[in-house]
Amino acid sequence: MGCKDSNGTVGSSTVSSHAKSALTLERIRVLSLHRVSLKEQINAGGLMTVVCYFPVGRADEYFVKEERRIDYYKVKQGKAVQIWAAKTTNDIVENKSLPFFPYKIVQEIGERPSVKGPFVYYKNFGAIAAVFYGIINEQGKAIQLGEADGNKGVIIDIPEEKNYMKH
Repeated sequence: MGCKDSNGTVGSSTVSSHAKSALTLERIRVLSLHRVSLKEQINAGGLMTVVCYFPVGRADEYFVKEERRIDYYKVKQGKAVQIWAAKTTNDIVENKSLPFFPYKIVQEIGERPSVKGPFVYYKNFGAIAAVFYGIINEQGKAIQLGEADGNKGVIIDIPEEKNYMKH
């Protein structure tokens, strides 16, 4: 599930073939952690296109968006714990508490996070083995920075990310 590559791993077999920053390696590790799900679940997923969102400069929390669903995980005691999940539509709206996420939320479980600041995203198109990546600024505007081969791993270095980190 989620932001894993076609082998079902998060690029561990390709780590040595790409220059990867400590932050990128930590994100890869976090995505491979055991996931603890909410007791209740929302069934609206689909695995053709999956988007992972991380706060700029961080790997301790993340969002995973599938077709009409988004999940929020926080890393706690060596596990990725699901805190919130929502069913969405493709209608574009403004979500004040989630400025990076422009889709209408129609059903939710758990505790909706309120996150501010810029995010990085990795959009994995499984059908064509391509990953598009970029930054979403604090106002929610997505800036695509590049494209990569999804067969070589989904989570890759985004050098421009450092320009969005608070000093």
